Amino acid sequence: MATSAHQLDSSINNTWYEDTACVSFSAPLFKGKEDCDTLIIGGGLAGLALQSMLSEHQIYCLLLEEKNIASGASGINGGFCTPGWSVDQLELENRVGLSKASQLYSISLAGFEWMQELCQKFDPAISQVKHGVLKAHSSKQKIKLESKVHKFNEKYDANIQFLTEDELSQYLISPRYDYGLLDLHSFQFNPLNVIRSLAVKVQSKTGKIFEDSKVTNVESYKGGYRASTSCGGIIHAKRVVFCTGGHFSNLGVSSLYKKLFSLQTSIAVTEPLSKIFSGTISSNVAIHDDRRAGNYFRILPDNRLLWGRDIRSIGNQTRIQIIRDTRRDLKFFFPQRRKFFDDLKIDYGWSGKLGYSSNFMPYVCCEKSNLFLLTGFGGHGMNAAPAAASLVKDAILGDQSKMQAFEYFFPTWNGGIFGRYAAEIYIRWLKICDQMNMN
Repeated sequence: MATSAHQLDSSINNTWYEDTACVSFSAPLFKGKEDCDTLIIGGGLAGLALQSMLSEHQIYCLLLEEKNIASGASGINGGFCTPGWSVDQLELENRVGLSKASQLYSISLAGFEWMQELCQKFDPAISQVKHGVLKAHSSKQKIKLESKVHKFNEKYDANIQFLTEDELSQYLISPRYDYGLLDLHSFQFNPLNVIRSLAVKVQSKTGKIFEDSKVTNVESYKGGYRASTSCGGIIHAKRVVFCTGGHFSNLGVSSLYKKLFSLQTSIAVTEPLSKIFSGTISSNVAIHDDRRAGNYFRILPDNRLLWGRDIRSIGNQTRIQIIRDTRRDLKFFFPQRRKFFDDLKIDYGWSGKLGYSSNFMPYVCCEKSNLFLLTGFGGHGMNAAPAAASLVKDAILGDQSKMQAFEYFFPTWNGGIFGRYAAEIYIRWLKICDQMNMN
């Protein structure tokens, strides 16, 4: 049955993950007054991972989430988990040198392994883990790409497989891509189910997760911090950790809105695919491409196509616009299936906000006495968030040495409104470059 334009727009926040979720979670509002050792602001993967880790060391934490657990990027993303950061590893080498870049990669790998072990704790029907992530390249420079993969594997003891055009066609049939890099260690999963399951696990241990409890102010108070919530709660904490993602505001002692860019990306999900589409995109791997403003896509367990696209710092897309632009993308990347995509129904379209720093690396630091930042993971948080949470956990327990790996990426001013427009101009320039490379 056709869906009206009004109905489409009214459900912009409705996601496939929410409609198919097999794990529920709810927590009370925080209305009272309480003292704690550590206040964690933000109920995404970073905050929950940190609370889980600290609870194992009997550190008394409160976690306050503005909306619902995993309602932000952590629970509505593409569902990819790979080692590394938002910045290409070889680019990191150029920035900080091989030794420091190797340390950062090891940290990211530890986060990846933590996430993999977490998923293994839950029923496969919940986690929906499937190994194999393919990076599709539109580059014509075969020798250069092969050399890059060889160097990466050698330096980081990895096993990334280079795929020729013929080998790539076993996973993806598109004239827009020439080669592929296949990582059978990385995996796809259901982020909402897994993160809700983590929240259930943490709540059963601590009972100290609160939803719909927006923090409205944080101020210094008697050698620690005093936080106020929108529902009248007051918390006195020895330390505070900001784990917010793309939604942030001025909270007094840490003005994250001056230090991060809030960028938006979008995802669409089609109706279940017919047999005519089989073979065009493999259901055995999750796929993303080599463009900065690139696509990421995978076949979901119910045989729908999830298609992630676009990045922007200015403006918000409606569901109708997301669906329209997704259909246009699909016909461009798979011109042999244009008629198929003209007729295909796209059932879901949603957008999410990501927190980015100006250098595309997360902020993992103690900004001032007992005030920590654990944020800005961009589009690579599913391994990076728990990786960085482990460093903050160590710092809280007394060892800040590992966190020094991020000293090159200390918070800087984002340029305010001028920075937002500068970011949008840069993104559009990247899109033009991407388009030129594909033509």
